[in-house]
Amino acid sequence: MKRPWQLVWLLFFASLWGLSEVLAGEGFYALNVPYASVFLTVWALVILSLGRGFLNKPGSSTLIGCVAALYRMVNAAPFFCHIWGIVFIGMLLTWPPLS
Repeated sequence: MKRPWQLVWLLFFASLWGLSEVLAGEGFYALNVPYASVFLTVWALVILSLGRGFLNKPGSSTLIGCVAALYRMVNAAPFFCHIWGIVFIGMLLTWPPLS
Protein backbone atom coordinates (compact mmCIF):
# COMPACT_ATOMS: atom_id res chain seq x y z
CA MET A 1 0.00 0.00 0.00
CA LYS A 2 1.33 3.36 -0.96
CA ARG A 3 -0.52 5.35 1.67
CA PRO A 4 -1.32 4.25 5.21
CA TRP A 5 -4.77 5.90 5.10
CA GLN A 6 -5.87 3.24 2.61
CA LEU A 7 -5.49 0.59 5.30
CA VAL A 8 -7.46 2.79 7.69
CA TRP A 9 -10.30 3.03 5.16
CA LEU A 10 -10.29 -0.73 4.64
CA LEU A 11 -10.43 -1.33 8.38
CA PHE A 12 -13.26 1.22 8.60
CA PHE A 13 -15.33 -0.64 6.01
CA ALA A 14 -14.52 -3.97 7.64
CA SER A 15 -15.61 -2.64 11.03
CA LEU A 16 -18.77 -1.21 9.52
CA TRP A 17 -19.65 -4.57 8.02
CA GLY A 18 -18.70 -6.46 11.19
CA LEU A 19 -20.77 -4.22 13.43
CA SER A 20 -23.74 -4.42 11.09
CA GLU A 21 -23.49 -8.23 11.16
CA VAL A 22 -23.46 -8.24 14.93
CA LEU A 23 -25.98 -5.50 15.71
CA ALA A 24 -28.40 -5.65 12.78
CA GLY A 25 -28.10 -9.41 12.47
CA GLU A 26 -28.91 -10.08 16.09
CA GLY A 27 -31.76 -7.55 15.91
CA PHE A 28 -33.21 -9.14 12.79
CA TYR A 29 -33.05 -12.62 14.27
CA ALA A 30 -34.53 -11.46 17.58
CA LEU A 31 -37.47 -9.89 15.72
CA ASN A 32 -37.83 -12.98 13.48
CA VAL A 33 -37.48 -10.90 10.30
CA PRO A 34 -37.97 -13.20 7.32
CA TYR A 35 -34.97 -13.51 5.00
CA ALA A 36 -32.76 -11.53 7.39
CA SER A 37 -29.63 -13.04 5.88
CA VAL A 38 -30.57 -11.64 2.47
CA PHE A 39 -30.69 -8.09 3.84
CA LEU A 40 -27.37 -8.59 5.60
CA THR A 41 -25.78 -9.97 2.44
CA VAL A 42 -26.97 -7.06 0.31
CA TRP A 43 -25.61 -4.61 2.88
CA ALA A 44 -22.32 -6.53 2.95
CA LEU A 45 -21.99 -6.32 -0.83
CA VAL A 46 -22.62 -2.56 -0.72
CA ILE A 47 -19.91 -2.14 1.89
CA LEU A 48 -17.52 -4.38 -0.05
CA SER A 49 -18.11 -2.41 -3.22
CA LEU A 50 -17.37 0.85 -1.45
CA GLY A 51 -14.25 -0.60 0.15
CA ARG A 52 -13.06 -1.98 -3.16
CA GLY A 53 -13.62 1.45 -4.70
CA PHE A 54 -11.14 2.97 -2.26
CA LEU A 55 -8.46 0.37 -2.91
CA ASN A 56 -8.80 -1.82 -5.96
CA LYS A 57 -6.06 -4.28 -5.10
CA PRO A 58 -6.19 -8.07 -4.97
CA GLY A 59 -7.04 -9.25 -1.49
CA SER A 60 -8.60 -6.03 -0.23
CA SER A 61 -12.12 -7.50 -0.18
CA THR A 62 -10.84 -10.65 1.47
CA LEU A 63 -9.21 -8.53 4.17
CA ILE A 64 -12.50 -6.71 4.74
CA GLY A 65 -14.35 -10.04 4.97
CA CYS A 66 -11.85 -11.55 7.39
CA VAL A 67 -12.00 -8.58 9.75
CA ALA A 68 -15.81 -8.60 9.60
CA ALA A 69 -15.75 -12.32 10.42
CA LEU A 70 -13.57 -11.57 13.44
CA TYR A 71 -16.19 -9.10 14.68
CA ARG A 72 -18.85 -11.75 14.27
CA MET A 73 -16.73 -14.39 16.01
CA VAL A 74 -15.93 -12.23 19.02
CA ASN A 75 -19.32 -10.58 19.54
CA ALA A 76 -21.88 -13.25 18.74
CA ALA A 77 -22.63 -16.92 19.21
CA PRO A 78 -20.07 -19.08 17.42
CA PHE A 79 -22.09 -20.32 14.46
CA PHE A 80 -19.21 -21.18 12.18
CA CYS A 81 -21.41 -21.36 9.08
CA HIS A 82 -22.10 -17.62 9.51
CA ILE A 83 -18.43 -16.85 10.00
CA TRP A 84 -17.38 -18.82 6.91
CA GLY A 85 -20.20 -17.20 4.97
CA ILE A 86 -18.84 -13.76 5.80
CA VAL A 87 -15.33 -14.75 4.71
CA PHE A 88 -16.63 -16.23 1.46
CA ILE A 89 -18.68 -13.12 0.69
CA GLY A 90 -15.49 -11.13 1.21
CA MET A 91 -13.73 -13.36 -1.29
CA LEU A 92 -16.57 -12.89 -3.78
CA LEU A 93 -15.35 -9.56 -5.15
CA THR A 94 -11.85 -10.95 -5.49
CA TRP A 95 -12.97 -13.56 -8.02
CA PRO A 96 -12.09 -13.66 -10.87
CA PRO A 97 -8.56 -12.58 -10.01
CA LEU A 98 -7.54 -9.20 -11.29
CA SER A 99 -4.94 -9.17 -14.00
